[in-house]
This record gives sequence, structure tokens and C-alpha cells, in this order.
Amino acid sequence: PIAYLPRSLVSQLRSGSILPDLAQALEELICNSIDAGATKVYAFVDISSSFVKVEDDGSGITRDDLALVGERHATSKLHCLMDLEAGLLTLGFRGESLSSLSDIAVLEVTSRTRGSPNTYRKIMKDCKALSIGLCSEQRAPGTTVILRDLFYNLPVRRKAIISSPR
Repeated sequence: PIAYLPRSLVSQLRSGSILPDLAQALEELICNSIDAGATKVYAFVDISSSFVKVEDDGSGITRDDLALVGERHATSKLHCLMDLEAGLLTLGFRGESLSSLSDIAVLEVTSRTRGSPNTYRKIMKDCKALSIGLCSEQRAPGTTVILRDLFYNLPVRRKAIISSPR
């Protein structure tokens, strides 16, 4: 389950995830899919519209956990200092990437767990939930993460990505 990190651990980390470019953002999302036990991961990127979509068939996120998705210092990958010292058995950056992504994009997470009849969706921007609740569109178990307007608040970085040779 996703939980807030203890304050003592947050103070020892002293850094958030920094996602300098589109490739790093995509890598973090794919790592999250693999950590969720996905056997199939689909990625779609539209550089000209600063859009990224990653869809998987992993374990999905419960409604209760979805409430914490994207919140600062909330993660399922790390729970105490011993986890960090022992070496994480997960990919990505300690589970902080969704919070960082919601700082630089509109973040939409749609998920359904195995055995659940419902699909839930959370939309965030600037680390704040814009909406959360039941999704009218059902999906198979797993999670879809969409980033819209990636780097909307970093115009120089956005322009560099859009104008870079492919």
C-alpha cells in the first residue's frame, strides 16, 4: 500500500525526484509499471503536443491508495530507513516520480485492481488533486498514466524538447 514516509526518513532523503526530460519521465513511468508486476507495458509519446501515455496490466492501484498517488513523500516503495539502507528491490526513484511529474505536467492516473468491479481516476496538477473518483470508462486490471502539457511551466525546456531532432 501507498503511505506517507515518516518525517525522520524524509529529512534524510533531502531531495525529490528531478525529471529533466521526456525520456526520464517515460522511464520512470515504465519502471512503475514493472514494479507493479506488469507483463505488458504500452507507451505512446507525442513530442509535438508534450503528451505521454503509459498503460500496463500490472496489479493496479486501490481507491484508497489512489488518494495518496502523487502526494509528496507518499510511496509504496520505501517505508523506513532500513529499506533504503538495505537497497530497494524496485526500479525508479523511490516512488517519488508521480509527485514530481504533477509539478511539471497535468497527471492523470486511471487504475483498476484485479477483483475490483470499478475503475478509478485521479487528475493532478502542481501536486494538487483536481479530481478523484469513479471513472465512467472501465478498463482491464492495471494502470494508465497520462501526462499532458509536459513542462508547461518550464517553457525553455519544453521548447528544447519539441525542437530537438528526433
